Amino acid sequence: MIITNTETIPGKEIRQCLGVVSGSTVRAKHFG
Repeated sequence: MIITNTETIPGKEIRQCLGVVSGSTVRAKHFG
């Protein structure tokens, strides 16, 4: 997983990043 300071990234890419992070969290909770 890539975690970056998204201040310099356009909003569309920020939403994609947040979607990936929240998706990974949901999977971790489901399997954990």
